[in-house]
Amino acid sequence: MSGRTTSTTLIPLTCAQIHLVRALWRQVYTTKGPTVIGASIYHRLCFKNLQVKEQMKQVELPPKFTNRDNFVKAHCKAMAELIDQVVENLDHLDNVSGELMRIGRVHAKVMRGELNGKLWNTVAETIIDCTLEWGDRRCRSETVRKAWALIVAFVIERIKAGHHEQRKLMLATRQSLPTIRTPSMDRYA
Repeated sequence: MSGRTTSTTLIPLTCAQIHLVRALWRQVYTTKGPTVIGASIYHRLCFKNLQVKEQMKQVELPPKFTNRDNFVKAHCKAMAELIDQVVENLDHLDNVSGELMRIGRVHAKVMRGELNGKLWNTVAETIIDCTLEWGDRRCRSETVRKAWALIVAFVIERIKAGHHEQRKLMLATRQSLPTIRTPSMDRYA
């Protein structure tokens, strides 16, 4: 695939691809809004992987949320807002790379390292599936589809990298903790 790769563009998108993706995204984002976009991704993900809904139920509800529905809705909105941030920075993806890594680390902490690469791949597939339905049919050219695939791959790989980094840290921390022995345990040693 031809395209430019500069110090500020971490994936090989052409100027035309960036322009087309931004135009399509603006159309969808202003028409549907972030909550609806995020909810469509989330519901499709739950359909593809039934475990997702159960995992969301296991997440400790942050204090600012009064119920799980509000939390899920906020998470959905945050997903679409993240995509918006990425689309805005397509010329300078290094600007969002740290945020994507942070999101991966947060997910590892919240889920105690239980999310695996396969789930993140399903998230990527789900987002790509959704992009194929976004906007006007004229906007869904092969060029745009390839661009979205590259963008989503970049996003998920950065999130996975942060997640992996945090899991390694959590494992190292667990291994470095001294074993606590009590007198009653010595009887069984």
